[in-house]
Amino acid sequence: MFGKAGQTQKAVAILYESKERERTEQASGLDWLWLTLLKTFIGYGYQTISRIIFWVVIFTGIGTIMLRVSKHNPFNSVFENTPTIIPRQLYNYFPRNVIRTVEMYLPLIAYSFDRFLPIIRLRYFHYSKIDLRGGVAYYFYVHQFMGLFLALLLIASLTGLTAK
Repeated sequence: MFGKAGQTQKAVAILYESKERERTEQASGLDWLWLTLLKTFIGYGYQTISRIIFWVVIFTGIGTIMLRVSKHNPFNSVFENTPTIIPRQLYNYFPRNVIRTVEMYLPLIAYSFDRFLPIIRLRYFHYSKIDLRGGVAYYFYVHQFMGLFLALLLIASLTGLTAK
């Protein structure tokens, strides 16, 4: 009714609240778990894009931190002898510590983001030359699973399967 009257935000808020009420008052067991997952990751399908972007940033950030603090950080040795990432012309415009920080974290961010995306491979090197070891390897198994899980929720949300 509100959607037809041009008040789509109000309509979405009402639909979201009805799902929330269903989750808190009626659902139990697996239904409650499923609705909680939908709420957490895609906002019941009514806040899909903003929630997906939030989780992509969170998991990419966690992956970057895991790589940085890991004893088995493969990027320490891989990028020691590589040319700089930032074009030489920009060195005159930014402080040296900013340049070093960007050059240190950009490969870690790129790797974490690439491994989070299911199906799409941004750089073949991330899959062929990098061999993670220890706890960081197990983290990235979960990392990749969550990327696939969020992709499936995104597809389900965009096709309307979660709004029912």
